[in-house]
Amino acid sequence: MKQIGVIILLLCVNLIVMGCKGEVTEQEPDASNAQPTVQTSPAMSLTPSPTVENESIGTVEKLETENGFRLATDGTYNPFQLFTAASDEGTSYVVHVLTSNEPLKHGVRYGAIAAVIHPDSGEFRTYPLFSAIINDSYAAHSIAKGYGMLDSRHLLYIAVHDANDEGAVQSYSVEKLDITSGEKTVIVPAIRELDSISQEEHFAPGWMTASGESLVLNSYSEGKLWVIDIADGEVRQLPKQTKHSWPFFLTSVSPDGELIWHLDSDNSRFVLLDLEGNERSTVPFSSEAIRGQSGWFYWSPNGKYAIFDDSSTSEQNPVIYEDSEFSLKAMNKLNIYTREGNGQSIMFDRSKGQFVEVAGWLGAEDEYAVLRFYDVEGASASLVPDSVSFLLLHLPTGGLTALQPNADRLPGEKLELASLFKSRPGLREPLLLVDLDSHTYVLLSDSGAWAKQSSNEASKRAWIEAASQLGGTLLHWEGKDDTRGIEKESLVLQENVREISFAGENWIVTEDMVYIRMD
Repeated sequence: MKQIGVIILLLCVNLIVMGCKGEVTEQEPDASNAQPTVQTSPAMSLTPSPTVENESIGTVEKLETENGFRLATDGTYNPFQLFTAASDEGTSYVVHVLTSNEPLKHGVRYGAIAAVIHPDSGEFRTYPLFSAIINDSYAAHSIAKGYGMLDSRHLLYIAVHDANDEGAVQSYSVEKLDITSGEKTVIVPAIRELDSISQEEHFAPGWMTASGESLVLNSYSEGKLWVIDIADGEVRQLPKQTKHSWPFFLTSVSPDGELIWHLDSDNSRFVLLDLEGNERSTVPFSSEAIRGQSGWFYWSPNGKYAIFDDSSTSEQNPVIYEDSEFSLKAMNKLNIYTREGNGQSIMFDRSKGQFVEVAGWLGAEDEYAVLRFYDVEGASASLVPDSVSFLLLHLPTGGLTALQPNADRLPGEKLELASLFKSRPGLREPLLLVDLDSHTYVLLSDSGAWAKQSSNEASKRAWIEAASQLGGTLLHWEGKDDTRGIEKESLVLQENVREISFAGENWIVTEDMVYIRMD
């Protein structure tokens, strides 16, 4: 259930219609064999100067707050993405990608900048990424953006360039930005393979592999997949096509980005595909998974397992959450698959009104999944799950062990957080700390979200939960090595925050560029 929530969030972001104008990068005739070229962009002050005549990138300011600071804009550019740049010494910089659109008489002006900040020192710079007059902001906004940090200094992104006078669609290039100097390197001057995509098409979420070796792009209606080699700029299209069903993106990508569970183009089966185009496994298609708007494949954090939740029958399952955009339905069957595609199924008795979902993963090898069981009576919308309990599933054997609540203090060094690879939107994730030795747990929140963190930020835990009675979101944090038990600091954020990230050892940052120091 949680994966579709994330899919919907990504869809809502990608479908915002946007546009902009700016400098044109000269295109090379042969993108596949072109060598990377280097461009230098000047670092900008807190009030950046215009990059071309009569075109300003607006103002970005750093404003002090009681608990830290925030980055504020004049509305020309608005926050869109957030990346942390992790180094061996810890996270050094945070990169915010901001986008802008301006309707024109003919076309739209669409652009992006990178705001780079070192939270501890307060050092702050902005760099232009791209700016173009284009005909189709629908496709551009879903593909021209950041894709992640190649290393502690370089942001990988796709830039869009002006459409020509004949009305052709805009072109795209793959580039990287040195966030410490502003130097830009063009990796693929023009992704010619995208020229055949219609102007009405947009792109399902693309991704960069964890190794930083490949960038994968995925068109929506046509279901085409391209893999771009970041080292040499080679672009190749996979022979397989994915199938998306409006309004869902139906590709489920492993955390390392190397494997994809997707619905085949003929709606007959699910396929586990690698980036060489090889089918590792196939599973018969379940119409309930799509019709139920909840069942899909979700991966463990290290990508060793994927779990697909499903229904044992085709009858309608109770709705446990519903808003204007989507609904989540209760499921009672789990299908567990390895990276090789080997699978097993576990069915739960629905006659007792019991349903199940994955609440998190544990263990060095993701060998445990925490399952949340609950009762739902009836099938009316927006029901709240009742009689909640948690079980521990040992994935190698399929063994189930009941977890018992523990209200007493637990030694911090024995606790593991039951983390999800991707959480649900809207702060709907149960947040648990589990002691694997005693099979006990502490429930920190019925509905919240953990702070995202890079691998070298392990000394703290932080989470948020909705606090409508306080008019915002409640932020909590505590030390991971705290042997006194679950003692925490709390702060009310006056915004409805849906996602937070660690920014080094001492900072939390929200998607709206608000920084909170954890003292």
